[in-house]
Amino acid sequence: MSRDQRGLVYLVSGGCGFLGKHLLRVLLEQERGKVSEIRLFDKMIDSSLEEHSTESMKVVVIQGDITDYSQVQEASREVDVFIHSASLVDVWHKVPESVIYGVNRKNALNQRKSTPSAQSAAEPQTGSQWLQFTDA
Repeated sequence: MSRDQRGLVYLVSGGCGFLGKHLLRVLLEQERGKVSEIRLFDKMIDSSLEEHSTESMKVVVIQGDITDYSQVQEASREVDVFIHSASLVDVWHKVPESVIYGVNRKNALNQRKSTPSAQSAAEPQTGSQWLQFTDA
């Protein structure tokens, strides 16, 4: 079945977090009729978000680690648009900067590697605050 027949499939990393939930709401409101599935990929899940599914649009919550390429690749199968909103942010300075940098950089690299043919929603690197300082 072609993309035009089935509607777009979105994958939102960090989909159960603050930004991910707001992106879900926007997609549900503004993309109705264009989207057949929205996948919310997150380490900490909120399965109640699947209740937003309708007859024509399925919302799927997937628990996984954005730093694990095989998990990202599996969640990315047949995805048309990948929105990257997952990140590790530490406002209390309890996590070493090297860990935060590693998670956020690997997140963005796994996104690009797992979905080379998918649109990246104009590369919105919302979660990767340090990506601008890398050679990724």
